[in-house]
Amino acid sequence: MSLADEQAAAAEKTGINGNYYNVQIGPVYLRFQGEMGIELNDNANFSSTAPDADMAFHPNLNMKAYWQATEENNLALSLGIGYVDYLRERSLSHLNINSDSGVAFNVYSGDFVFNLHDRFSAVDYQTQDPSVSASLIRLENTPGVAATWDLNKLVLTAGFDYDAFDSLSGNYQYSDDTSELFNGKAAFLVSSTSQLGLEAGGGLTTYNQNVLDNSTHYSVGLFYQAKFTPHLSGEVHAGFASYQFGQNGTVTNASNFSGYYAVLSMNHIVNS
Repeated sequence: MSLADEQAAAAEKTGINGNYYNVQIGPVYLRFQGEMGIELNDNANFSSTAPDADMAFHPNLNMKAYWQATEENNLALSLGIGYVDYLRERSLSHLNINSDSGVAFNVYSGDFVFNLHDRFSAVDYQTQDPSVSASLIRLENTPGVAATWDLNKLVLTAGFDYDAFDSLSGNYQYSDDTSELFNGKAAFLVSSTSQLGLEAGGGLTTYNQNVLDNSTHYSVGLFYQAKFTPHLSGEVHAGFASYQFGQNGTVTNASNFSGYYAVLSMNHIVNS
């Protein structure tokens, strides 16, 4: 979840630049952007005996809004709504809400920054989860709060998110769950353009039905972020994660497991 929070923060920083928007209504900046995608699928119904090829169109409208409520507080909104329209398998057509949709309100007080947010999406997990053999539209809603304490050379961040998954298909309601997620981070400013720190996270996942095993997890690791030039930045994360299962499910009997993780990311802004 720490990486998700950073991505959301990066999206909000993009919104601070007024040149990013193409409409202004009073103090509110707006940006509207249209998209169209085309999908060719040789087995749209995921059948092993009678595969059915199909074509789908993905029109989408994205809207972002930014309001500088006061000199210290701002509100950011991102919303992407579209439709996946299959030409033959009409039953597979569905509404789509982008995974980066959400609203965030930042409150500044002294050395503290408080972020109140709610992220939401409704996407088809058929292409993301190999265990899903039919169209699965899952509605995800994640309200949460995060606080950052700036101590000059040391920046402390802590957050909590309540994540709720609800399937809009009766065949997969056994996978509906809620999660209480915690994350924290301590960043030491090595220089004015780089920071090194410790990150940790954890949570509890509970399924609405006793089919799959409830679980708890935690992770701890190190990270390094740097801005090499005005247009080039990067970061690296590495650490350890562990998952423990409650053995309460009637179908699964999941085994506890743990392992290491590593992430390397580079960001380059194209310029002249």
